[in-house]
Amino acid sequence: MQIGAYPAIDWDAIDEISETPRVCQFIPVDSPWHRLFDLAHTPSYRELLVEFLLSFTFHPPGSA
Repeated sequence: MQIGAYPAIDWDAIDEISETPRVCQFIPVDSPWHRLFDLAHTPSYRELLVEFLLSFTFHPPGSA
């Protein structure tokens, strides 16, 4: 199964161009967003994503 590219932050690339302080203004280290992006590197990410997609149901506001 191919799910596509994983949303992750390449901190080494950001550090290489000296933009780490600027990125950390938007995504602080050890914040929920930082942990979410780092989750993409774990083996369980695909399993969690598939489980979410299989169980998610969207009901627009005002629909029955």
